[in-house]
Order: sequence, then C-alpha cells, then structure tokens
Amino acid sequence: SMAEHAGKPKVRFAGFTEAWEQRKLGEIADKVTEKNTTLRYTEALTNSAEFGIIGQRDFFDHDVAKLSSLHGYYIVKEDDFVYNPRISVTAPVGPVNRNKLGKIGVVSPLYTVLRTAQIDNEFLEWFFKSACWHSFMIFNGDSGARSDRFSIKNSTFFEMPIPCPCRMEQVRIGTFFRHLDRLITLHQCNCNMATRPCEWSSGLRAIAWEQRKLGELLAESKIKGHSGNVAKKLTIKLWGKGVVEKKDFGGSVYTQYYIRKYEQFIYSKLDFLNSAFAVIPKNMDGYESTSDLPAFDCVNSNPYFIFYRVTQKDFYLKNGSIADGSRKAKRIHVDTFLGMGINAPKILEQDKIVEFFQVLDRLITLHQRKHILLT
Repeated sequence: SMAEHAGKPKVRFAGFTEAWEQRKLGEIADKVTEKNTTLRYTEALTNSAEFGIIGQRDFFDHDVAKLSSLHGYYIVKEDDFVYNPRISVTAPVGPVNRNKLGKIGVVSPLYTVLRTAQIDNEFLEWFFKSACWHSFMIFNGDSGARSDRFSIKNSTFFEMPIPCPCRMEQVRIGTFFRHLDRLITLHQCNCNMATRPCEWSSGLRAIAWEQRKLGELLAESKIKGHSGNVAKKLTIKLWGKGVVEKKDFGGSVYTQYYIRKYEQFIYSKLDFLNSAFAVIPKNMDGYESTSDLPAFDCVNSNPYFIFYRVTQKDFYLKNGSIADGSRKAKRIHVDTFLGMGINAPKILEQDKIVEFFQVLDRLITLHQRKHILLT
C-alpha cells in the first residue's frame, strides 16, 4: 500500500501482481529553476489548497504580483507540479497541485516547481491529494519561525519516497480516482434532482414529474406476527442508516407485532424528524416491528426511490415540522404520512435514478476501502 511505500498493496486491480518500487521524488521529478527573466509570461498563478492551481486574477479578482516583480518568478509549464509551503486546515504541510490550466504561467519563488519524468502525472497528482506523504514532511521538516508556512530543505524534499507501480497500474489508479471524483461531483449536483427535477438533465427528462401523495405510491402492510419475545424484532437507525436487530426488547407480551418483508419501505413515527427511514434488506426478511415502525408495500413505485427522496432534508424537516405541531414527542401517524406529497417520475425513471445512486453508493464505499491504496 502507499502507506507502506513499497511492496504489494492489499487491494489491487485485477491482473497486477508485481511489487511496487519505492523511488525518490528526485528520481521522477526535477526542480524547475528557470525564471521568467525576459517577462515573456505575465500571468501569475497561485496554488490554493481548495482550488488547486489557478490564475491570481481568478483567485483574487485582481493581479496581486506587480508586473515588475515577475522576472524573479519560476516558469510553470502545463503538467508541472507546484508545492506551496503555506499551511492550512485542509493542507497541514502545504498543498502540491498540478498545472491543468492548459497554459504556461509563473509562480512566486516561495513555491517549489517540479517537472516530472517516468511517472504518470495523474497517479502522482492523486498521491499528493492523499495524506500519505505528510508523515515524511512532518518528520523531516518543521513549521519554522513562521507558523503559517512549512519549512523543509530542498534537498530533503526531493528525498521523499514515492511508491511506483508499473506504468499501466499507475494509469488505472489515476483513472479510477478521476472517475470517482467526477461521480461524487455529479452526485452533489444531482442531490437536488428530486426537489428540482426540471433542472435535472439526464437524457430521461422528457416526461414531467408529477406531484403525488405518498398514499398513491405506498400501501401499509399489517401482516400480524408473534407477540412478545418469540420472533426476531428490528429497529430503525436514525439518519437513513438502515435497520438493525432490536436486542433490548421493551414491549410486553400483549404488544402486537407485524411481519416485515424484503424491500418494504419502513419509517419511525417517533423519529420522523431524525430521518428514521429505511428499506427492509434481504437479511431482515421476516423480522417484525410494532405499529410505531409501520412498513409499506410499494405500488407503482421503487422503495429505494422513496427512501432517497424522503431522506432529503427539505422533505422530512418541512413535512415533519408541519405534522409535528408544537409537542416534542408527537408521532407522525400513517394517515398523516400518506397524505404528504412528493414529486415522482414514472416507475421506469425511478428505477434509473435508483440504479444511478446505488452504483454511486457502491463506488463511494469502494473508494473508502480502496483509500488503502493512497493512504
């Protein structure tokens, strides 16, 4: 893993088996020392932790560097990397970013500029987005007299160990994280798809979404189960985190329980405002809950679409507050819930949206697991 900086990572793409080599930064990149002496380039760049490498006039709305001082600045070509020693919350040892602006600019001599060879730039970019080089920096440098700037000797900086798989594996890793990054961005953009569907362009958006009452999409399921301690009971976790087995049994032998089925939609009357919604998973088919946790069969609707929609703040906070009135522990009863409106497309589009979010959820989980590659 990149954490071990050599050897064989625990998680690999299929087909790659050979060990990663450990190289020094100085073996795969040279320090750029070419200065802008003839003032050939007039665009000063800044390297920000948040936005990466960006023109100063874009970042500050004006040029900060005076034209006369630019002859002392380093030239940054396309795909050069820039290290900015300025410390921030998101960049505790300062950020390293790649020039992806598609143009040549110049940066302050306080920055270190690297020009790479024999490494995939995208792979190196993701390496520097990870935190696995921070420990090397912290161990070998210090934040110096100025607490806002990290200080490390140039020669030491270029001793930094870089884990290097073969070129093809570097490319695969770089591409994987780029696609993931795009999907996460897309996910953030599309998170309001169910609230403002007209703005959501997916190539499916020809048919308008209708305002429907939940009662048109859900039918309460009341198959009586055991009473008391006999059967397996479930409870709903808050904030859309699913259902779990209810270990501490609180009901009496007279409590009426109802059998819950795979892919029924379920919610908590008491915890509506805490987004206690779920879809019954396969491994909980046949579990039971009380009428405080009503479950529903879906009628011309996809249970996961309902789940994604109702777990959005604008739904559960707004509807919950209206129905909740002033009393703290008021229950949101089934008839109240089924009277609430949501925007919903036809079932086919619901399925497509669910598929999109499920792939995304899987990728995000995979990303968290695969972070072992880069941390």
